[in-house]
Amino acid sequence: MNRKLFSVLVVAVMLMQLLCGFSAVSAADADKTVVFVKDDGTGDGSSPENAAPTLMDAYNYLDLSKDCTVVICGPCTLWEAFDYGAPYEGSVTITSVYNGIDWRAANDAVLQVMYINIVWRGDTTLSYMDLECISDKGVHIDCQFNDFTIDYGVNIIGDHLSGLTDSSSIFVVGGYQSGKGEYVAGESPLDRDVNLKFYSGYNILVNIWSRGVSNETYTGKATVLFSGTSEGSVFVAGLKTSGCTFGDTDLIIEDEALVYNIYGTASVDANEKSFDCYWYGGELLTCIDSYRNDGKFITFLEGRKLYASDAAKQGAVYDEISAWFDTVESVTAPEVPEHTPPVTEAVTPPTTEPPATEPPATEPPATEPPATEPPATEPPATEPAPATDPVAGPDTEPADVQTTVPVDEPKAPAENDGNMLPIIIGVAAAVIVIVAVVILVKKKK
Repeated sequence: MNRKLFSVLVVAVMLMQLLCGFSAVSAADADKTVVFVKDDGTGDGSSPENAAPTLMDAYNYLDLSKDCTVVICGPCTLWEAFDYGAPYEGSVTITSVYNGIDWRAANDAVLQVMYINIVWRGDTTLSYMDLECISDKGVHIDCQFNDFTIDYGVNIIGDHLSGLTDSSSIFVVGGYQSGKGEYVAGESPLDRDVNLKFYSGYNILVNIWSRGVSNETYTGKATVLFSGTSEGSVFVAGLKTSGCTFGDTDLIIEDEALVYNIYGTASVDANEKSFDCYWYGGELLTCIDSYRNDGKFITFLEGRKLYASDAAKQGAVYDEISAWFDTVESVTAPEVPEHTPPVTEAVTPPTTEPPATEPPATEPPATEPPATEPPATEPPATEPAPATDPVAGPDTEPADVQTTVPVDEPKAPAENDGNMLPIIIGVAAAVIVIVAVVILVKKKK
């Protein structure tokens, strides 16, 4: 092989290596702690203008060893089940309010879900966002013993939801769900704790422990909190969990929360080490041993206790509620910390307002006299000169124009140029290789 041909091939190889180098840099840039997402996104989630297109893409861009935030900045749809696929040590907060912008007002942000399973592989919080069930059913959320919180400001949308069954509610499983996530019979740990907190949302139905898992003994502790304005019901023992024994369980009801029903179980015989209900405030309406009244019951090995505040005792059905428990004690309700909603800017959709520096096309020139003024050839002596007229200047635009978020007309992200470079390099390298081959063939001839 002559030297010229050898040099050409060397250059081609170097270009290919450079291409690989750019791909590696792109992967390194994916380690983020804040990612934006919406259905029509096309980027890496680094900004609203460069939003990721799916929730899975958003997770893939996060450094899940840290506390992370996913900002839903437009409509975002889950058509299929969601499971990141591997446990992670950090946490994820999913929200539509970030850095003073409420994307629900700015760009109709909402997380839309079909009747599917969502599996959390780490601690997860929903906060100040809209969750819409777009099928005629609800959604299953499997926590896999990871902490899960529906924080303040979560609006659950779905007129068909009733909260009475797992298919008509936001159905939350605190532990394992058979066939979903990481549960493997005889291998998965059974000493983990359940921690579920609800501060907003309605039609929530909680399966405190596991579902569809039989003949297991759990040694951890479960704590479920209904606070704020949340509304829902609770299964103390899991559904489809015959032969299981569950650990200590605490249910806390406070503030303005509403718990419609406490069900012992549904069509299974199971054991519970203990069940303590701390009724500090809000409302509790019914306690029922068996959801289906079919002779299947849960046995409370250390009894069930009610700790009731003076406010709880004022409830219209307090006597019926207290009769369901083995022991009743009076307690003083702890003070609930006051919650302050985040401050958000007034955001005007950019399609409804012209740019601050350009007056609307229909706006008459500032110096044009009204129709009742004398002819233009005889202007009033007091008419100001056009050069000094402030009416058309940008300083007179309303202050909130500056907070307009360019959602529908984002500027092209800087990364686009960088993302095209590997393609250009690859094409160039391919061309050089082809030329080198042609030269080699001709030489042989």
